[in-house]
Amino acid sequence: MASTGNPVWIDIYFPDPEPCETFYGTLFGWTFEDQGPELGNYRMIRSADGRIIGGASPGIPDNEDAPTDWTVHLSTDDLAKAVNRTTASGGRILFDPMQIGELGRVAIVATPSGASLGIWQAESFDGFEQPLTDGTPVWFEEMSTSFEADRDFYASVFGWENQMMEGGLAYATNWPQDAATAGLCDASEILPSGTEPYWRIYFQVADVDAAMEQVTTLGGTVLDGADDSPFGRLATVADPHGNAFQIIMPPAR
Repeated sequence: MASTGNPVWIDIYFPDPEPCETFYGTLFGWTFEDQGPELGNYRMIRSADGRIIGGASPGIPDNEDAPTDWTVHLSTDDLAKAVNRTTASGGRILFDPMQIGELGRVAIVATPSGASLGIWQAESFDGFEQPLTDGTPVWFEEMSTSFEADRDFYASVFGWENQMMEGGLAYATNWPQDAATAGLCDASEILPSGTEPYWRIYFQVADVDAAMEQVTTLGGTVLDGADDSPFGRLATVADPHGNAFQIIMPPAR
């Protein structure tokens, strides 16, 4: 089981599953496995090499507070305590804890700044595989508009150590150096006015520029980039329904 505070799952609502599955299937080589009506026809997403890396729900959620874009789920070994700590730390409960078959239990919450995320307590299912290969998620970060409040929230709810990175932008990783699996960015001066805070996911690709062209060909949108960074060449794109995500090509070794 993943230790508390690490990303273990990503998922999304597809209001119109077929074109979305075509988009991601063509861009990343994903396949989608319908889990049947007993699980609401939830789809397990497999990478091109067959690894389970996420999930997708068809349709539009009944709960108006439910996130409809990509959602990151962090692990806990005690969901009840994590939920209690969420409200005690200034967060909100969007979906009360629920049992997902024999797989585990999940709740959807919001941080003090309003960024939504899932909390997962595993039973028979620990979460995704993360091989750090093309078409798979390789990094996760919250773009926060209340950095200090959210930093304290993650420390309280998940035990994050909040290792601050050097530089002008306030940025903390959940654990120090190579142990880090997720980050928190002070995006208060970055996000356009009126933009809600959110978690964003980086998917690895072999060629960012070629992937950007493919995104537009498939009906998606390039929102920003490409830009070179110490972590690789990256861009911000969106699928045909406007769900944003990052694509990144690791630096040459």
